[in-house]
Amino acid sequence: MRVWLLIALGILCVPLVAAEPDWFRNPTQTEYPVETHWFGVGNAAQLKRAIDEAKATLAGQIETTISQKTTMTDNETHVGSVSQYRRSRQSEIRSTIRQTLANAQIVKQVKDRGGYYVLVVLDKAQYRSGLYSQLQQLNRDLNTELLYQGLLESAQRYDKALDKFDALLAKAKDYDTLVSLYNYVSPEPFLPQHSGLTLTDIQGKKTAYVSEFSLELDRPADVSTALGKQSDSPVRLRMRWKDNPVTNFVIRVAYSDTTVLGDYTTDASGYVEFQPYGLPLSASDQYVTAGVHLQGRAQQWQADMPAPLQIPYTVRDLRYTPITLVVESDDSAWDKYLDRPLRSAFSALGYSVENSGSSPFAFRIDVEDEKTMGSYQKNNYYMAGSLLLTANHNGQASMAPVAIPFKALAKNRKKAIQKIADDVVFSKIRLLELLASTGGIE
Repeated sequence: MRVWLLIALGILCVPLVAAEPDWFRNPTQTEYPVETHWFGVGNAAQLKRAIDEAKATLAGQIETTISQKTTMTDNETHVGSVSQYRRSRQSEIRSTIRQTLANAQIVKQVKDRGGYYVLVVLDKAQYRSGLYSQLQQLNRDLNTELLYQGLLESAQRYDKALDKFDALLAKAKDYDTLVSLYNYVSPEPFLPQHSGLTLTDIQGKKTAYVSEFSLELDRPADVSTALGKQSDSPVRLRMRWKDNPVTNFVIRVAYSDTTVLGDYTTDASGYVEFQPYGLPLSASDQYVTAGVHLQGRAQQWQADMPAPLQIPYTVRDLRYTPITLVVESDDSAWDKYLDRPLRSAFSALGYSVENSGSSPFAFRIDVEDEKTMGSYQKNNYYMAGSLLLTANHNGQASMAPVAIPFKALAKNRKKAIQKIADDVVFSKIRLLELLASTGGIE
């Protein structure tokens, strides 16, 4: 009796193993022959994951077919498209395969203790037909986009025509990948209705298009100006595409130290004009640059635009007025951290900064808000206010007072003042405009 009990207990302890369906173990033995179908099986606790696994296996079947065909062809010849597939297009085609399985059908599905078992099949002829339809549509879309790009050129909408290449190149890349995939799985190659629309073709059209842009100096070749004043006559540039004026393109003008003078938009005749200020740069850096400044999606073609023009200029009538810089604050930290950047800025303008100059420039500190923020972050000391700049000559105001706002978030008060000192000393062009317009330069 004891023996039978042990045997019974042993039987009860044997784990119950779920039996896989026959079609799951041998999918090639189903009613879907491998000559006309690709198939995939999947098993998971959730149905969706089982289906995803089955489709991944199915995609692998297509990849295996392509890989075998490629290997065989590669052994026979060294055709460029085959080498291209093996080197760089493999991942693109693999991704495209996974995006083109909409016609895959779930033909068998079972749920038991082992989860869900799924069999997915894809009719090869139906798959090729779907790819063919997609290629026809892409081919038509590319032709339409290219026609529209040509219309934009004819209408002299050169900025929009340049933007259009963004969409053209993206579609041409998809088209090339889909053509490669179709030609690998189809006995007959795809014959497009509109030829000359491959990625290489579109890239060639884009290169030819941007090469027709030109930026030319109209006048003058050399610029002469007084310190802190605008040039006597404007510099004039013209932008063209072939022989046509290019309108609404932005030309950015900057000094040799990268300080931006301004952005100027070409007019209906393709011209821009600007008048640089006289900056006392070193003798080897006496020039401004003017170049096309693309915006939005067109920025990706910036390197293809005409090289910036370099326009030399000379500064005459340099008069170095001795001045004194005074920081009006009870806190010595302001004087300590503002002194060096202020001296550097005014020295760059041509001023001689002395401790007893006849024309003092005073910077009064007005702190409007100062507090420790309720935060656990590293920088939580906040300070905001303004610097009030005034200037006197022989006891009389030589310029209108100017308020320069500031704010900073730092680790402590000392760090905040240091940050303000580094950030608030505005660019030389801003300072020149300020002093020249208010009579601060003698």
